[in-house]
Amino acid sequence: MDALRTPLVTPDPRSRGWGVEPRLDARARAGELVRVRRAVYVPAHEWVPDDRVAVATLGARAAQARASVPLVFSHATAALILGLPVVGAHDRSLHVTNLTAAARRTRHGIVWHSTSRPEAIEVQTQGDLTVTTPRQTALDLARSASAVTAFIVADAVAHRSGNPAEVREWWVQRLGELGPARGTRRAASVLGLVTGLAESPLESLSLLRMHELGFHLPEQQIDVLTRRGLFRLDFGWEGGAIAGEADGRSKYGGIESAAQMEQRLWEEKLRHDAVREKARAYPRWTWDDAWLGSGPERALLEAGVPRPHKPVRLSY
Repeated sequence: MDALRTPLVTPDPRSRGWGVEPRLDARARAGELVRVRRAVYVPAHEWVPDDRVAVATLGARAAQARASVPLVFSHATAALILGLPVVGAHDRSLHVTNLTAAARRTRHGIVWHSTSRPEAIEVQTQGDLTVTTPRQTALDLARSASAVTAFIVADAVAHRSGNPAEVREWWVQRLGELGPARGTRRAASVLGLVTGLAESPLESLSLLRMHELGFHLPEQQIDVLTRRGLFRLDFGWEGGAIAGEADGRSKYGGIESAAQMEQRLWEEKLRHDAVREKARAYPRWTWDDAWLGSGPERALLEAGVPRPHKPVRLSY
């Protein structure tokens, strides 16, 4: 569904304004509408409660419909609206950055974030909403969210930008301007690890775990020439003598039959065997392994990946 285009149903302003609308409430009780916020509804067939992006986007549009001034959606709300990968715990609160001098307090499900330099906040339009830009959103999350959430978003922003070096330079400049402001040290520790080379949230999470566990950081997206051709792998050490891969479910997406699955698994086996002939070790792990950290740690140790640093936990 396209939550930016889903029609909002609101009371007729000529009758009851933004008060409770009995007619719309009745339609909601009948299952025809779903209430998003007070006096703001959507058609029931357009509401997908398990779709975090749609819920955040529709919630933001409903809040803006009721607001008397333009709202600037930021942090996790902006990340979801922008289609960035938000992982970890996330409630349904809407995050808004206050660009005015007026004091705001969190209420009615809206979390207000203040800023000492409203002129420095980068924004863009997304449909009929105003949101912080991807790189601003990543910076805000790096100052406030968990390291896992912040790093995966930031790595995706750098990757999608097409110019990770420019994005990282902007972050360094902004952190310098912020000085000792709250969250800048933690942001620097997370954003400083971003390469923008990861092609999935799982690869980003894996890279973060390698740093936390003290392993020598790998080359990313390495090409390995085998007897079955050239294969691109997620990670490599010692010029590909050790090759590593984060195995997510996405590689099996779009499979519609048992025969297709069998063929995909056979191709994956041939690929694995070919790479294994070239690499001294070929550690692999899943999302659950990377989330817990123990899977990559065991696999990398067994593969002989150097571990020159003591483990450091960034996952606050």
